[in-house]
Amino acid sequence: MPVHASPATTIAPRHALLVAALIIAAGLLAYWHSFRGVFLLDDLHDIVENTAVHQFWPPWRCLFASHNISRPVVALTFAANWALGGDRLWGFHAVNLVVHLSAALVLFGIVRRTLLTDRLRDRFGQASIPVALAVSLLWLSHPLQTQAVTYIIQRYESLMGLCFLVTLYAVIRGFGSPRQRSWHAAAIASCFLGMGCKQVMVAAPLVVLHYDAVFLSGSFRAALKRRTLYAGLAAAWIFLAVLLRAAPKLSFAGFHMASVTPWQYAVSQPGVIFHYLRLAVWPDVLCFDYAWPLARTAGEMLVPGFGMAILLGASVWALRRAPALGFLGAAFFLILAPSSSIMPVADLAFEHRMYLPLAALLSGIVVGVYLLGCGVLKHRWLAGPQRSRMAWIAGATLVAIPAVALGYRTSLRNLDYGSAEAMWTLVAAQRPSNARAVCIVGTLQKDAGKTREALASYRAAVKINPDYYLAQSSLGALLAGDNNAEALEHAQAGVRLMPEDAVTHTSLGMALAALGRTDAAIDEYRAALQLEPDDTHAHNDLGAALGQQGKWAEAIDQYRTVLRIDPRYVEAYTNLGLALVAQGDLAGALNAYDDALRIKPDGLVPHNLRGIALALQGHLDESLGEIEIVIRADPNNAEAHNNYGLVLAAKGRFEEAASHYRASIRLMPERAKAHVNLGNVLAAQGQTAAAEAEFRTGLRLEPGDQEARAWLDKHGGGAPASRP
Repeated sequence: MPVHASPATTIAPRHALLVAALIIAAGLLAYWHSFRGVFLLDDLHDIVENTAVHQFWPPWRCLFASHNISRPVVALTFAANWALGGDRLWGFHAVNLVVHLSAALVLFGIVRRTLLTDRLRDRFGQASIPVALAVSLLWLSHPLQTQAVTYIIQRYESLMGLCFLVTLYAVIRGFGSPRQRSWHAAAIASCFLGMGCKQVMVAAPLVVLHYDAVFLSGSFRAALKRRTLYAGLAAAWIFLAVLLRAAPKLSFAGFHMASVTPWQYAVSQPGVIFHYLRLAVWPDVLCFDYAWPLARTAGEMLVPGFGMAILLGASVWALRRAPALGFLGAAFFLILAPSSSIMPVADLAFEHRMYLPLAALLSGIVVGVYLLGCGVLKHRWLAGPQRSRMAWIAGATLVAIPAVALGYRTSLRNLDYGSAEAMWTLVAAQRPSNARAVCIVGTLQKDAGKTREALASYRAAVKINPDYYLAQSSLGALLAGDNNAEALEHAQAGVRLMPEDAVTHTSLGMALAALGRTDAAIDEYRAALQLEPDDTHAHNDLGAALGQQGKWAEAIDQYRTVLRIDPRYVEAYTNLGLALVAQGDLAGALNAYDDALRIKPDGLVPHNLRGIALALQGHLDESLGEIEIVIRADPNNAEAHNNYGLVLAAKGRFEEAASHYRASIRLMPERAKAHVNLGNVLAAQGQTAAAEAEFRTGLRLEPGDQEARAWLDKHGGGAPASRP
């Protein structure tokens, strides 16, 4: 017999406002610290370095870019964020939080209206608002949701979740409504949008159909009589198939993966799902990047697999005996299925995958606690007004305590997203076998100038997983110039392991350039640009290699390409300035250095190079002022001391110049340039023997130094000017 929704589903405006205020306030309190969050992991590749989302208009440039085409809806929202605020993080986090709050409000509406259907109204009708509010608040504030909300790129998950919930809500609202066509059109539109957010949306038509059969129509046969609705929802599958067909094949997901087979993935997922369930009940230790290992032993496969079989069996049993409970079980597994069943994904576990399944789980828990409470309150010793008052007090307490505790834990978890160093150091401590985390810690150390620590981290990452291409490439790039043979070995390993990644080719180019194999290096940089035409690092390094060959015009073209793609790339400005100096365009070089300093006022390299350009123009006092800025900020900057000595020598202040050359040699004794320059000023002061010793040292360190050789050929005769 068909089940019909109750017409008495409206909510009083004051109740609606109160509910909305509570949900929004809870979300703001739990996620206030999320606005401190930084770009992490895939944020960098998919947003910061993805130039297709750096231009909102025309929209098809963003929508049809190969990197975005499988998830164009979210890509367009990133483009809107970038258009309004560039790479400023506040806007990205604000949109993510608005999406999450909106999803919580829609979830409240779904749960409330479900409790008011004929199947459940007699038991839950009077408690529909508080039960729905409890589910929504707990789901909203649960710390397991932080990865889907605070990790910016997982707007893929949260926006898909919002579209999923809106699709279901619109179908519920359309049942028996005089505006059924409008609601069904909204459901179909939302389903299409969700397919353009993330592939997990593939489960939406099935979940909606199941919901309809259980709570609205009373059977699958009756539900399918709404042919237009379900034909529209099914058409969204075709749309998804078109998107996937147009998108490039992913190296980290799909049945084509060699590193993880469907069987290995399937037998590993029960352990992952039980971990998710534990975190849903007790979210004590959350991890941003698990690097979850494959299940390999019989115990790792059979114990969780047996437990999962029991849960699946219970869900199937409930479909017939307790359809409402069975729906929650079916929804949980259907939504998890695309990422947690048989289709391999390189990362076996990620917390954001529980974004929607958590709603089904918490709904079951809240309803179960409510029914348990109703049973307790039926005791004869508690009757009349006392029972009602006690029920409200107990219910409010049972919701408030976990909601506050979960919200507080979420607030603390959001602090971990405050810096890349804090997050990745935590992950590396939690999962010491996670090669990616250890490698990223190394990159952060390298960027902070901690070369020795970075080298140790990269070596550790390679030791953990020799097949991790990024660890091999990063180690090769860091070693380039110091240990060239080893650098080449690791860089070549990176290309061999992941030839379709531009980063590996760029790292190999750096290693080859350090060995003096400039032509081969240029080939690698060009290979990287074939894979990623807008790879600014590859363009920049290609420019440097062309400069080494004296092809300054081509080098300048590369640097200008970098700056067209990323106008805030400071190193490209400094390299452009060097190339312009080589062509004699000192005014253009000064403009380039000024642009670099506008972006990074405390940049020491632009100040240093600007000082040299000013000296070449004859502005010696102004040049000294620029280089003094560098020496005050970094007294151990060997290059700045050498350059300061050059300008002092040009002013005839030889003794002071010698002092700075000696400081440069003390800091970097293997640099031939400072020895030759010191020899020049010593010769100018008549200290021929000391000058000869410095020239010989310089020639030993750099046998091709023509200036040192020329002076020594004359046996110290004359006093050459300082090396410019």
